[in-house]
Amino acid sequence: MSLRSVGSISLLLCATAALASGSGTAPKSPSRQPGKQFNVKDYGAQGNGRGNDTAGIQAALDAARDAGGGRIYLPAGTYLVGPVSDVVFSVASNSEIAGDGPSTIIKIRSGAGKYNAIFYSENAANLSYHDFRVDQNPTGNAATPIGDGNLACPIQNNNYQNLKVQRVRFEPATGAWGVAGLGRKGNQLLVEDCLFDFVNGRVGKSEDEKDYDNSLIYSQGIHQRILNNVFKSKAAEHARTAIEIQGNDVLIQKNQVDYFACGTIVTNSLPQDADPTGPVIIENNQFLHIQGGVDLWASTNRTLRNVKLVSNVFTIAPRANTWAAHGIAHHIYGGPTSAVDPDTYEGDIADIIVSDNTITFLDAPPKYSDNGGQVTAAINFDSVGNASNIQIVKNKINDPPLVGIHLGNPNTKGKLTNVKVEDNVIVNPGWSSTAEAKYRAAVKLEGYLSGIQLSNNTIKRTAARGGGKGIYTISAHPISAENVVLKKNVVDAKDGMVPDLDPSLALQK
Repeated sequence: MSLRSVGSISLLLCATAALASGSGTAPKSPSRQPGKQFNVKDYGAQGNGRGNDTAGIQAALDAARDAGGGRIYLPAGTYLVGPVSDVVFSVASNSEIAGDGPSTIIKIRSGAGKYNAIFYSENAANLSYHDFRVDQNPTGNAATPIGDGNLACPIQNNNYQNLKVQRVRFEPATGAWGVAGLGRKGNQLLVEDCLFDFVNGRVGKSEDEKDYDNSLIYSQGIHQRILNNVFKSKAAEHARTAIEIQGNDVLIQKNQVDYFACGTIVTNSLPQDADPTGPVIIENNQFLHIQGGVDLWASTNRTLRNVKLVSNVFTIAPRANTWAAHGIAHHIYGGPTSAVDPDTYEGDIADIIVSDNTITFLDAPPKYSDNGGQVTAAINFDSVGNASNIQIVKNKINDPPLVGIHLGNPNTKGKLTNVKVEDNVIVNPGWSSTAEAKYRAAVKLEGYLSGIQLSNNTIKRTAARGGGKGIYTISAHPISAENVVLKKNVVDAKDGMVPDLDPSLALQK
């Protein structure tokens, strides 16, 4: 899988917007901004689904700005809007934009033309969006497909300070982003109880023109919470990424993602002076019909650290014409670089916990490639950079077509140090015949390894996928190995799987 980060777009947008540096401290966060309520119908908006309500809503936003903040209220109705320039609405600090739930619809009018954002703010504090629906109307804007000069982001906030998006339905969402929090000074983001229904924004284009870079949440900064959201699409819509996060003190919890190429990308491509304030925790999410569940992209010459992936459920469904899939991976970057985004994501990772996840493959990729040493596996730590202090424990891996757990890469100089693989259950490994036998194993070890403990894992086969021949329990042919311990792993002898080990290694009872 070759997913392209939207980092190049975000850096370009930050540069053109000339982002100012804001405070790194977390502001106070009232759930409702103090001050007057501004009903958009008092400022000329009709909400009748016929007229253009852009000016009326902006007038209410401006009145709240002039008053120092307030609640901009949109009663139930359909508000047709369109861009005035590059954006539809400009939003000031201390604004609460509130509707009456899904019956309040903000809809891009047909023939609206290009726009980069619907609600746009820069260096604003204390913004709240809640209880309305955004309809981006892709069929009514087929003449302006998503692309250059048409990012079509519903909510974009640069260098945000306390941004909340709650109970908003992005239905359909078509843009390069859905909610974007850009800028290294971003501080305190909450996206909660929202629905993102991705529909391809290149209406009428052929299949080979429909794929474009999109991340429904793309955020940078510290103190980020992505909670209890639903991201859904269909295979034919070419949805790329549900969540892409850059920053620290991040919690991604209880979200459901369905039919995206990638569930979550975690990177550390913020500038080096960004405050490292805490861990990235990804827990109790469902990533369904995914090609790549969670990707760890470490910026070149830097270390992405302190990531915990706990109690998530993955079902892996490779897309047509693809050659690799995975549940969790320290990912080899396959996209192009540019002047604004030169990062090749060849950095290191450290202090990673992968625990109590369930990863089930629904099928095998239709093609095969080792992508420079990175093969289809449920859990992949085999990228270009180094990886250290990794715990892979108590995971359940079902039906991996090639490899269950893959550590190391013979084609790079990346070294794996201090890795514990313990108490995992791997069922029906290596059942696909798309690759040669050496890539069909429950666990595969290669490359440069030091301090690897592989113990108390259970490897077994069932009737459902267990009929393949020539499958290894543990395949281990590292380039170098120091203190590699393989012991107390349980394999049923009647399954016919055997180890394939370098003579320098031995299984310990």
